[in-house]
Amino acid sequence: MTTKNGFIGLVHRRDAAMEIILIILLSALRTLSAETVTELEFVRSPSTVVSSPGKPVRMLCSLKGRGGQDEDPPDVLWLRDGRPLEYADTNQIQVPLDTDLWMVISTLRIEKVQLPDMGSYRCLPHFSVEPDHMSVVANVSVRLRCVAHGPPEPVRVIWLRDGAPLNTLREAVALSPSTLNLTGLNRTSSFSCEAHNDKGVATSASGTITVESTQTSLRAKPSGERDSDGPPGDLVHNQNVNIPPTSHLVEGLEPHGLYAIRVSCHSSQGPSGWGPWVDMKTREGVPDSAPVNLSAVCNGTEAVVEVGLETELSLNLSTPLSNVTFRVCAYTGAGPGPWTPESTLTLVHP
Repeated sequence: MTTKNGFIGLVHRRDAAMEIILIILLSALRTLSAETVTELEFVRSPSTVVSSPGKPVRMLCSLKGRGGQDEDPPDVLWLRDGRPLEYADTNQIQVPLDTDLWMVISTLRIEKVQLPDMGSYRCLPHFSVEPDHMSVVANVSVRLRCVAHGPPEPVRVIWLRDGAPLNTLREAVALSPSTLNLTGLNRTSSFSCEAHNDKGVATSASGTITVESTQTSLRAKPSGERDSDGPPGDLVHNQNVNIPPTSHLVEGLEPHGLYAIRVSCHSSQGPSGWGPWVDMKTREGVPDSAPVNLSAVCNGTEAVVEVGLETELSLNLSTPLSNVTFRVCAYTGAGPGPWTPESTLTLVHP
């Protein structure tokens, strides 16, 4: 979408006995929807007019574009000193060229041009595509698009997140049309873009990306029955957890046990259906109690400690000792069990 935002320049000069006013005027469009109006371009821009005070001035502006059959063509707004001429004498006609193609012709009339019509005018870039509001879950990829136009071209864009710039005008992403790719977004933020060209700076509307926390429901039960999708019998664990993180520890399960587990997800739109039951088997657990049947014998300079099922440990006591204090624990692949109380072995030397 290409348009020309307008400026008016008035220059007053005296030439002999006649006052001459030079008027340069360009038009601007009212705010358009980029979704319904496309390929908008100026066909004719206002030309330079040389006139005397008190004389009538007439300027013409025409543009064409495409739009839906139910959409009206845009109104043309004339600007002076950056301000719209709401009460100016303007006339606009709309000429259909095709089913979805039309031309707008706008005329501005000044019956008696005067020195107060002089002013400094400039053309700012304008936006046809701005950041949208959206809701996403955390840590997903998001693409934002911003399209700004002159004249004059080129137009470069600075992206802002919560008012802080994300790039410079020298980076490739700055050239309009610009696409900002976001990854790892984990908090709600507001995004906008600034358009820069030789005539000035314009700021787009802000689009807020709301980051929603996703909840996952987890259910576990002993493996066995495969009933309906309703709540299973012998439910041992039912909990809602937030993600991220994407892992959850279920405690208190029996060692060497068979369990079935399933999950469902919740978002702002509601819960999903339950996934299928998945079987899992727990490994061996840690010992429940400390070892028993401890005994110790003295064998010269070595103390042999016997633990349970003929498990023994030999210690080389190179330094003479009178007493040895010891304790023992059992362990499995799942981890160590509790320790025994401390025991003291009295060594008797010959």
